[in-house]
Amino acid sequence: MRYLTASILFTALASLHCTGPEAREPASIRAAEASQSEALHQQSRPSDPDLELNKSCPGHPKAAALKERIPSYVKELVVLWPRVGRSQVAGSCQTVIRLTAINHQGVLVTISVQLHGEDQRPQVRDFHQLPDASPPQAAMDLLPDPELPYVRIALSGSASTSREAFEGILDYLNPEALVETLLGDRAAR
Repeated sequence: MRYLTASILFTALASLHCTGPEAREPASIRAAEASQSEALHQQSRPSDPDLELNKSCPGHPKAAALKERIPSYVKELVVLWPRVGRSQVAGSCQTVIRLTAINHQGVLVTISVQLHGEDQRPQVRDFHQLPDASPPQAAMDLLPDPELPYVRIALSGSASTSREAFEGILDYLNPEALVETLLGDRAAR
């Protein structure tokens, strides 16, 4: 009898192991989990309605080459969603190299390196609030290299993002080195 009970128990465990937990879950539960996973994946993507992704402006390096040069690691920051696109601003094409960073305090900031036409001089507003943006935002602009006045770096975050948070991210990011990495020979002129 002892051997029969052990044999039944072994057969039951073996059948559970062979079929796995997926076979015991109803299809509706698996579908719901898959749907939830897809919804979470959708929410974990950036929203860039201002960009035509994976395109660059004429005369600028190709989007694929720029995207390969975006750093995937920056000391003290979590780097997310490297992307490249182009947009039209006041009838002029600009290429935008963008990434999202999270600092050690959990502040989420979008960093955009904007390549304008070489004859253009983008305006820089240092630290400012964008109360009319939806949602309202804090922002900071800078020209990282006086030799490349057509390259602007724009940082944006939630309305509560402080100047100190932007400056801390810039300290780790090193704007001059970032532009040199992204533009290579063009930055070395």
